[in-house]
Formats: sequence, structure tokens, C-alpha cells
Amino acid sequence: MKISIGSATKGAFIFTAVTVLSGCVAYPSVEKINADFSGYLNSEYSVSYPSAALRAKLTEVNLKPKPGIKEFSMKMNLSQAGIGEQTPKVSPFDVRFTNLGNGFYREVRELRNNDFLTARFVYLTWAGLLQLRSDTIISGDTFPVPYQEVKDVAPFKFDPANMKVGDKLVFETKLGNRPQAFNFITEKSECIAEKIAPAASLQKNFSGNGVWLACTTKNDRGFDSKKKSVYLIDYALAMPLEFKSPTRTQEYEITGFTAQ
Repeated sequence: MKISIGSATKGAFIFTAVTVLSGCVAYPSVEKINADFSGYLNSEYSVSYPSAALRAKLTEVNLKPKPGIKEFSMKMNLSQAGIGEQTPKVSPFDVRFTNLGNGFYREVRELRNNDFLTARFVYLTWAGLLQLRSDTIISGDTFPVPYQEVKDVAPFKFDPANMKVGDKLVFETKLGNRPQAFNFITEKSECIAEKIAPAASLQKNFSGNGVWLACTTKNDRGFDSKKKSVYLIDYALAMPLEFKSPTRTQEYEITGFTAQ
């Protein structure tokens, strides 16, 4: 399987990377990251990264996975199509989640072609609901592609263990580039609980119950999207099912799960 990025899209990625570099953010090269990937994760994708104020807001929600969950791995198929594409492209990923506490997880997706590591997709996520920061690290590129990160979130209540069908979760986030200090993008999300069922109905090795969520997100730049996911109560983490926006559609399938 080969990853290809359109010239216009890749140009935007390069512009973003250059912006980050010119913004006096010391950003390592892909070669340096791959030479010490564990060190990179520990320095750039830990709970010490989000601001103390943001971390406090999320910690107050008090999300706790069941005891003993430190790390788990999955195999996942991602089927996606852009505008005008009739046949979705299917990418099989190996995914690893590391529990950082209080609903914070480090997620690493690895895409391989004949056992050759083609790309890594790295996320610092909170509950699978907020992607606090993320990078795409493509083998052979000079620098990784950094995406917009969460700068702030409006305080909200989230008690998944006591949610009922029809209950809503509403929250607002501020997004910006790494060195950005103002003029953030505002996103407003509303999620509705559509189903409460055993998580094993999603993947046979999952324990506990899941809350099936349908979310609509609108931002102040006119870009709207819809997402479906399952919040796994035992893991304090939402797994994606579907994503739809004006530019692309995605569907996820979990084909394997192991916990450590």
C-alpha cells in the first residue's frame, strides 16, 4: 500500500510546517523522530503538554478507566474517500493506546507496506472526544505534518456511566496552530447518545458497556462535520465509527484487540 498526498494538499502541509518552524517552535525532523521515537513520544505526547488550565478542566470531569488498563493494541481498517472518488481506499493500521490517566491517552497508528513502516499518525487524545494535538510522520519526508491542536475547551459535564438514550453532550473548543496565541477557530459540538449496549457488540474482547454517540460539529469558519463513535466506559475512551465532512468520508472497522 502506498500513501500519496496530492500536490496542493502536500503544499499546504509544507506551508504549515514552515509556519511552525518560522514561529520559533523547535520541531524535530522525521529522521530524528524515527531515531528515538519513544523519546519523542515522552517529550511531545505526555499529559504535561496541554496548558495547566486546560488540563485542569479536563481532569475535573474525572474520567477513570477500570483498574489495570495501561496499554492496549488494536488492528483497524480505515476506509475513506474524497470528493468524486467512487471507490473508497482501505488502509489497515496497527493502533496502540497508552493510558496516561484521567481520560488522557497517547495513540499511535502505524501504516505498513510489506512490513515496511510507511507512516505514523500520533495523537494526544482526551477520551477520544478531543484530539489535543496530532502529527503525521511520513517516512522519507523532511518534517512531520503538525495539525491544529486544542487550545481551550469550555467546561462541561460528562457522566457516561449514567447516560441514557437521548442524552446530549455539548462542548465548545478553541483550535489553533502550535505557535498561535490568538484568533483561534471555535468549534461547537453536540453529541447524542443513540444506544447503550455491551461494548463486546463492537469488538468481542471489549469489556463493559458502550455509549453509541452521534456528533455534529460546526465551526466559525463554515466547516461542518458529522461523526459517529462508541464511548467505551471501561476504557474511558471513544472509538470512531464514521466521519463525514464536505471533503471526505471515513469508516472504521476494528478487527483485533489485545490488552496489557
